[in-house]
Amino acid sequence: MEPQLKQTENHGFWTAVETSWDKGISVVGKENDVKSDVHILCTFCPLYALGSLEDSRLLDNASIDTSRVASKWNALRAVLKGLNSHARSAGGSIEVTAVFANRGVLLGTDAQARDFDTLEIHGFVYEQALKTFSVDTGIECRFATFDDLDVPLPKFVNTHAAIPDRFTANSNCEGLKKQKEALLIEALNNYAQIIGLADRVSIVNNKHNRKRVTKIMNMWRGPSGELETGATELAFWLLAGYITFDHLIPDILHSSPDKTGIYLVTERFDPLFAIAEFTASLKPIPRVNIKA
Repeated sequence: MEPQLKQTENHGFWTAVETSWDKGISVVGKENDVKSDVHILCTFCPLYALGSLEDSRLLDNASIDTSRVASKWNALRAVLKGLNSHARSAGGSIEVTAVFANRGVLLGTDAQARDFDTLEIHGFVYEQALKTFSVDTGIECRFATFDDLDVPLPKFVNTHAAIPDRFTANSNCEGLKKQKEALLIEALNNYAQIIGLADRVSIVNNKHNRKRVTKIMNMWRGPSGELETGATELAFWLLAGYITFDHLIPDILHSSPDKTGIYLVTERFDPLFAIAEFTASLKPIPRVNIKA
């Protein structure tokens, strides 16, 4: 049997997590026992220029500190340092797998040739930053990309693009009065089936998940209470990017069976934390939600 932290140490571990970032952290699954060694997965999104999600554009002069995701990187480093300190004091260690989302990249316009080059540079910037962090802290870190994992997404997605008819056909939502949320879930499940992930990705079309979708779509609700034009399409492409990768997370974390796997999630907007609930295989894995 692999060594577990004692009950008091287990409590101390999650306390170390919750106090390592002062802008808001919540832990899902902290009732789980924690082994003395921990494998953590986190993701890096492209270095976007400051601005809204629907008008996303890549930062030409690639710098984490001047991008709109700078606070995410700062939060990750703070949490990882706190966890490393606590794990070492308990005689354990942490290792980190960081995955750069270089497919399904949201852009407010059609991608240009320079966007492909810029995205490559972003990956290099992240990889070098992670190496420096590893050297400075002594934490074992590995860097991977959506390309490495063959995540079935196009390289870029225009946030204003319509949802293709093949994803919205054959919807079974008549009994739900064709709510936008229900239709969106059906479209995502059709999408997963068409790209060959039906056995791993299936969002239950129930009131809990429709409510989660509502909260996400409300991010694009105007002053008068009406959804902004294109909100449904933007929500579709955003969610498609998440669910197409999320089912791989258990496989990555379980590659180290002698360690407790933990998923660190950093988001700017609270409703996005609920996206992980759409992937059933993520539910047994402790998840740390970091507002940044």
